Amino acid sequence: MQKFGTETVVEFSMADKNFLEFEIEALNRLQAIERRGFIKSLSAQRSFTFGKDIVWSPIVGGPDVYCDQHKWENRKGQDYLNGDIVLRRVR
Repeated sequence: MQKFGTETVVEFSMADKNFLEFEIEALNRLQAIERRGFIKSLSAQRSFTFGKDIVWSPIVGGPDVYCDQHKWENRKGQDYLNGDIVLRRVR
C-alpha cells in the first residue's frame, strides 16, 4: 500500500536506445539518502529539481525493500511518456 492509500503502479515499456537519449542523473543508495536529507533540509520535497531529464535512484525513506524509481523532470520526458512509442500498463 502506498503512502496515500493507493496501490496503483504504472509500468512504462520503451526501447533502451530511446531512454538513453535523455540526460540521466543516476544515484546509488548512499547518494539517494544524502540527497533526500539535503532536499528535506530545504523543505523542498515536492518542488526540488535536479536539472536533468530523468533522475534514476533507489527508493529511500520507506520500507527496507530495494526498488528503483525514475523521476521525469521536464516537458521533454512528459511528451515522450505520453507519446505513441511508449507502452503504458497499470498494475
